[in-house]
Amino acid sequence: GTIDITVHEVLEGGALKELHKAPGNNKGGQRVNRKFLDCMREFFCDDLWEKYERDFSTEAQKFMYDFEIVKLALDDVKMICYSNLGRLVDKKQKKGKKVFNTVNGLSWKEDKIHISKDKMKSFFWESLVHIRDSLCDILDKHPDIKYILLVGGFAQSTILYEHVQKEFSDQAKVLRPKNPQEAILKGAVMFGRDQSVIRSRKSAFYLRSRCD
Repeated sequence: GTIDITVHEVLEGGALKELHKAPGNNKGGQRVNRKFLDCMREFFCDDLWEKYERDFSTEAQKFMYDFEIVKLALDDVKMICYSNLGRLVDKKQKKGKKVFNTVNGLSWKEDKIHISKDKMKSFFWESLVHIRDSLCDILDKHPDIKYILLVGGFAQSTILYEHVQKEFSDQAKVLRPKNPQEAILKGAVMFGRDQSVIRSRKSAFYLRSRCD
């Protein structure tokens, strides 16, 4: 769940010279997931979500895997809830108990959690602010940067990609491979075969932002 930002200069012949490497942090995709989980705990009354995670941990993990998929889009989404979560909700409703707190952009309809586009974007906000501030600092120090390349699992997010485009497209061309997560693996294989591709390194012209 880290965001690692490095700056490389492309040398003659295609080799790279590392100019900047920032330490990784925990403000990537897992931070977005934690924000979503905090929202679930707020949405369901009386620690219902905590009970679901405790009593049906495997199912709760599957639900989070589903969130990993839907968070890549930039749209209103519906998350189909698994049977045990639906049973917990039905049980409380039949007893006449309050099940849900009011949370803007979130609703429950027909065993589905509806998440508005704006609410989904709010889960990303802390990560996006960190990325924006970090890139601003780097671009101030390296004004000749011509390309921003987004790779890694988090880079698959449309919300992230459009944010970087909006903030920095007037300063550098923002690029994202068709399969940004696979780019990390391919790069590691290429570097393993020929480490001379990086001529000199700093102990962390184009900028590479790895977002996992």
